[in-house]
Amino acid sequence: MSRLPLVLCAFLASSALAAKKPTVVLSGPAPLTKWVGKELSKRYTPKVVGAVSAMPTAKEVRDVTAGPGAIALVICQASGKFVTLQVLSGHDGTPLDTVTVKAAMKKLPKAMPRPQLAALMFAVASGKAPGKEAAPPPELVAKPTPEPEPVKETPAEPPPKVESKKELAARKKEEAKPAPVKEAPPEVVGASPEPKASPHSAVRAWVGFGGFNRSFSWAGNPSPSLATASQPFSGDISVGADWYPAAHFTSSFLANLGVFATGDFGVGMVSRVQESRFAHSATRLRFGGLVRLPLGERFSLFAHVGYSRHELTTSAVAVNDGSARPNIPDVLFNGFRTGLGLRLRLFGTVELDALGGFQLVAGKGELGSPRFFPQATAFAVDAGGGLSVQLAEHLRLRAGVEWQRYFITLNAAENSTFTARSAGDQYITAAASLQWVM
Repeated sequence: MSRLPLVLCAFLASSALAAKKPTVVLSGPAPLTKWVGKELSKRYTPKVVGAVSAMPTAKEVRDVTAGPGAIALVICQASGKFVTLQVLSGHDGTPLDTVTVKAAMKKLPKAMPRPQLAALMFAVASGKAPGKEAAPPPELVAKPTPEPEPVKETPAEPPPKVESKKELAARKKEEAKPAPVKEAPPEVVGASPEPKASPHSAVRAWVGFGGFNRSFSWAGNPSPSLATASQPFSGDISVGADWYPAAHFTSSFLANLGVFATGDFGVGMVSRVQESRFAHSATRLRFGGLVRLPLGERFSLFAHVGYSRHELTTSAVAVNDGSARPNIPDVLFNGFRTGLGLRLRLFGTVELDALGGFQLVAGKGELGSPRFFPQATAFAVDAGGGLSVQLAEHLRLRAGVEWQRYFITLNAAENSTFTARSAGDQYITAAASLQWVM
């Protein structure tokens, strides 16, 4: 009975030692070490240390792992949209693995993706704690004066054992057995490299401010009562975005398929006819699909196809004296639009972009009504471009100009109220915009 407490103490001590988790040292920014340490704490005891160089020597690794007896050092780094975890053996700094996780340090996910977590756990498990410090050289240790050893008699060797036939056959049978095959370490499922995102932008959104002018004229012996319009330079607000969804996670062809949408809105539009002043409103909306063709890192072509809607109206009476609007019809051009564009990085962060389009006009608004020219047909062309420069990460400043003209064949009937062979409606827009690119 007296030995029972000693046996229990020995059992509890061995259980405590067996339950102790191996230590892993973490180095890097606090948000990263906290995030990685939370994941490792399920199997290991994480300990955060001060800054360690990006490529530490074996001595540097032992300096930070020797105290806690850590089996591995994990150097946590963040760059843009990726977090890199470099795993080194605590014994001599041997690289064990480098795990890359798609995440920004400012917005870390709650949990590490399972493939990357499995690769990290496997790499840490293959680490080794540093050995004890080497003993000082023997020449520096004071040696005691050796005492003469008593002469020992060498015992006589026993005569060799003679094996029986049965023992000899058993030994040969044992030697003939094949050596056991060592099992290969289990492969980590899903630890293949993560697909890389496209090097080209996935999102380009902008807001801009500028202005435009308009010139509407008739041709081919028009009726004297038809009025022309010359819209002075008026304010304009433009917004828009291009988006390539697959470019966030792949660099395959899918990364070059996108969508776009733009909008232009006139501000403070007023024109003068003699002493009368008329108010105007103008909007232009475009949306559709994009296909991008990168030709290297500096140059890319793209094609677009979609829909365009362009409206400009004039108030029925003057805003200052109430006089009636002259015979200038409102327009609402809409229809299918397509075109080509390019983007070229000239030098540094300066980029040139250009775009040309063609539109088949289906609707023409009041211009195509029975009062004016119901049989009219039209098409439009547009071209524009601009220069942009990077102000900060993801932020660019662009200055651009665009020309657009509608070519209208009126097809006036003999009994029409007004006569004219054709008309032209032209717009020139200039704007400066801030772009968000990522």
